[in-house]
Amino acid sequence: RNVPLALFVTGWLIHASRRSAEAVVDFIHVLVDPFSAGPRRVVVVEEEGHHWLDFRDITISLLDPYGLIVVDEAHHIIRQSSLKIQLLKNIDVETMYLFL
Repeated sequence: RNVPLALFVTGWLIHASRRSAEAVVDFIHVLVDPFSAGPRRVVVVEEEGHHWLDFRDITISLLDPYGLIVVDEAHHIIRQSSLKIQLLKNIDVETMYLFL
């Protein structure tokens, strides 16, 4: 739900994969507040020798559903209709879910 958690999980995935950050973030999209902004991609930003993770807007077609959606704090889906709407936009019958 929140930016620090999304960045932490992305950093953990990068570390666990033992691959370059750039290679890993190409496969990660996050949905954080405000949910109405839709999913965002994670990018590695480099400036003056320093690297950090950030988000960028993306456009996702309904023709490109996600294969896997991981939802942390899944109980929020019931309470927040804006989150539920965003999750339903880019899924199909083959989408797998992992609710935490």
